[in-house]
Amino acid sequence: MPRLRGVLFDLDGTLVDVAGATVRCVQSIARDAGARPIEPTKIRAAQASTRDARARLAQWVVEAIRTNGGAPPPATVVGRALSTLDRHIEPDLRVVRTLAHVGNTCRIGIVTNGGRKLQRAKLHAAGLAALVPPKRVFVSGELGVRKPNASIFHQALQATGEPADSILFVGDDEREDVEGARAVGMRTCRVAPRGTATSADSRVEHVAELMEMIACET
Repeated sequence: MPRLRGVLFDLDGTLVDVAGATVRCVQSIARDAGARPIEPTKIRAAQASTRDARARLAQWVVEAIRTNGGAPPPATVVGRALSTLDRHIEPDLRVVRTLAHVGNTCRIGIVTNGGRKLQRAKLHAAGLAALVPPKRVFVSGELGVRKPNASIFHQALQATGEPADSILFVGDDEREDVEGARAVGMRTCRVAPRGTATSADSRVEHVAELMEMIACET
């Protein structure tokens, strides 16, 4: 196997705790609507089940506020509030240090599904924008194609200038990240809790664990 020359990352759930940001955002909306606090576990489950479908999540929030005794705003208003999710992102210093370290030895990039404005705002809010060259940040909303479509992975590979089997893709979603990256020949690592079933070449619970792994392969 060739020496590792690059690492491409997913954004949401891999480098950015978007579930935690969603909890904080929804709780803020509910508080403003006079509702009792919504259980974080329920918000996380709703966020996971709706993924990028903001309108569906907004409708869920409306119903949750009503159930918790609040006067919910229209779903369109909730949707606009959810579009400012970057305001609720808390930088993870372990992620920042990991990207800085990996970037010193490998070419790094990001491949993410989502709208252009929000995904790039998340990068800035998480303190990661300065660590990844803009030409190696690929957002589905800008390209008109989403993971696991091979096209977005091929564009990212071309930007690294390295062969696919020398690139590691790191993500939290089995279908979009692991299967999508493997289909174009990349090595794969899934970010997931211990015991999670995966077809990835490796698994970590947090991207900080990559530093030791990458040190052995570069």
